[in-house]
Amino acid sequence: MKPLIIGVGGAGCRIAELFKKYNPIIIDTDVESLRIRKVKKKNKILIGKDILSGRGTMRNYNYAIKALKHDLSKIFERIKREYDLCLIISSFGGTGTSGYFLGEKIKEEFDMKTYSLLISPSEEDDLSVKQNFSERFNDFLNNFDAVFLLNNDLFKSINLPASIDSINESIFNMFNSLLEISEKDECIKINLYDIINSLKKITIIGYNFHKFKFRLFRIFRKEEYNSNNFLELLRDIKFSYNTDLNSAKRMMIISKYDKRYVKFSPSIVTKLFLEKVYSVRNVRYGEILNKKRKVEQLLIFSEIERLDVKIKTYEEEKERRKLYKVLSEVLNEISRIQNTLKNLLV
Repeated sequence: MKPLIIGVGGAGCRIAELFKKYNPIIIDTDVESLRIRKVKKKNKILIGKDILSGRGTMRNYNYAIKALKHDLSKIFERIKREYDLCLIISSFGGTGTSGYFLGEKIKEEFDMKTYSLLISPSEEDDLSVKQNFSERFNDFLNNFDAVFLLNNDLFKSINLPASIDSINESIFNMFNSLLEISEKDECIKINLYDIINSLKKITIIGYNFHKFKFRLFRIFRKEEYNSNNFLELLRDIKFSYNTDLNSAKRMMIISKYDKRYVKFSPSIVTKLFLEKVYSVRNVRYGEILNKKRKVEQLLIFSEIERLDVKIKTYEEEKERRKLYKVLSEVLNEISRIQNTLKNLLV
């Protein structure tokens, strides 16, 4: 697979730089953020220098959109090869929120499939980030073929003690497993275009892996691995977002494994297992054989119709702010009337 990887904003750039072999492009309005990233200099693009002086947007995505409009040609100059797809990684900070606008322009200019790896606000994020999410999430859905939704709080629980580096590494492993499908692999009942065509709108990924090792007691004896071991791996699948997966219209099962260690069909076992857990009807499955001494299980739930209450919660926060503003205006008006009456009485 030949993906065009683009990181937008601080969080997007941090994750994008991990995809080194794909020569990612990183874009930001903050010159210091770009300076510390480990990406080829020619692939670091500072946008809006004439507008923002390289100091960032202060959570205001409107500034980032102006910066993108001003410097789109600089970005397009770096996109010269043919790619299978474009993956834009961003969050809902000031620059990251403009990722929906960049996705729209790349799709118009290059006519390729575009996907968003989108980090939803954390419980710890300030209100401006949650407000950006509330105002622009639907724009991401409308401008990308699929949006891989990702909740940082889930990855904090996976990586204890949690650190930005360990969280980003987990995110990278999950999505790299999807992208790391090459023509060298032996594919059974699945190919690149099956995967691309199965990705629609809100998409959640589940992932887990197990590395094989030699036994210590007998040198060069392979680890014994059977379907029961594999079921344990399935029970411990980590999802990129916690929501109602039964509302997905389609599901794809991808089993990647070293056939020297696995003598059964993981995708069949997974399909039988998931049929008892989820009610998704459109299920596709396939296997990718390689020699990497591990087994990886990747689940893709796509076209999810019911998202959890987080979006509603952010909308409610927005409504509370509106209510507070109205109450403040009413109180100010009452105060003004009281002062007027007081002056008249005097």
